[in-house]
Amino acid sequence: MPEGDLVEVKFRLSDGSDVGPLRFSMASTVAMLKYRIVAELPKDGLFLIEIDRLLKPGGYFVLTSPTTQQQQSRTTSAKKGSSPLEKLTKKLCWSLLAQQDETFIWQKTADSECYTSSRQDEIPVCKGNDIQMYYQSLASCISGTTSQRWVPIHSKSDSLNSTELEIHGK
Repeated sequence: MPEGDLVEVKFRLSDGSDVGPLRFSMASTVAMLKYRIVAELPKDGLFLIEIDRLLKPGGYFVLTSPTTQQQQSRTTSAKKGSSPLEKLTKKLCWSLLAQQDETFIWQKTADSECYTSSRQDEIPVCKGNDIQMYYQSLASCISGTTSQRWVPIHSKSDSLNSTELEIHGK
């Protein structure tokens, strides 16, 4: 298969180790998912809400998207205020750490007070049965600070104890 027909996907785990790069054909599901996520990102925000649900407090999210850059440019030139993406990340209590061209780096807050503030009224906190981490449909709610998973990454040890293994899996 020619080099140009492959998409390279790379993941970075919370401990800083890399998974990948993994190569997939352009026709694969991963390529389709990538373009679908970028195309639908500003419409309902479910993708970012799901990322927030999976990110640990203090965790980082990096997005590279030409669509995002175009939105930011239009917003800046029109001077109408924040773009839909900026508004949603503020509601999620994320801080924009860096932006260069089409790449944005946000950090999820480790401050639980942001989640109890009035700005969270627009994105509800998940009910107890909504907090199942995997194999569920996307929901427009955030996990909040009452979850047992609310352990900021900066205050976490490198190894899991038995209680954490029960919560996060083996």
